[in-house]
Amino acid sequence: MNKSEALRKAIEKKKKENIENFEELVESLVWKIENKSQELRDLKKELKELTFEDVDIPDVSDCIEE
Repeated sequence: MNKSEALRKAIEKKKKENIENFEELVESLVWKIENKSQELRDLKKELKELTFEDVDIPDVSDCIEE
């Protein structure tokens, strides 16, 4: 193997690594987006199901000294 062939192989290897890194990054981001979307859907559902409940406060006026 001569220097030019070794250089060509090194460049091809680096290009292949860059492509693989890029593909892994894209895949990772897609999964993060999917997980975040699912989290948002779950929160939206929780928000829809949320209801306000009024708390009964006892009348304590007879316990307050004037």
